[in-house]
Amino acid sequence: MIARLRSGAAVGGWILKANPALWDVLGALEAREALDSWRLAPSYRVSLLKFGQPVSLWLSKASGFHHTSGIWATGHISGEPYLDCGDPEDPRWSDPTAAVQLRPFVPVNLRVHERVLPAETLRADPRFAVAEIFRCPRMGSPLALSVEEQAVVEEYIASDLTARRSP
Repeated sequence: MIARLRSGAAVGGWILKANPALWDVLGALEAREALDSWRLAPSYRVSLLKFGQPVSLWLSKASGFHHTSGIWATGHISGEPYLDCGDPEDPRWSDPTAAVQLRPFVPVNLRVHERVLPAETLRADPRFAVAEIFRCPRMGSPLALSVEEQAVVEEYIASDLTARRSP
């Protein structure tokens, strides 16, 4: 357990959501750009984010985009949250208003995976099926994963890495 929500629920990891209609995350991933910070929704949860905690980058479905929804990268928080604006000169912003909003950001160290861990796979797993990302799909980042849900993510990622190393 890395934190407790106001409800008392134990947190095992965090999900950071990405909306490709707001910022061109797909282009950034394809270009293998370093994703070293992430924009958050203002919430008490921001104060729960601490160095070293595990995070997963989740790409949500977006109208007009054809990509797999699910976990594209995993890693950890690499610093303390801070307030900032997006860079209005960053051509990846498709929403100029969002680019200049003062919002919390968190430094992260993410490793992009060769294969996406699809939302459908996670939804079909009874250990993950009731995760907050499915129960509250409109909630902003960060979303909490229970200890068991975080273990499921780690299990899938480890099995995928092992499968790719096997002859």
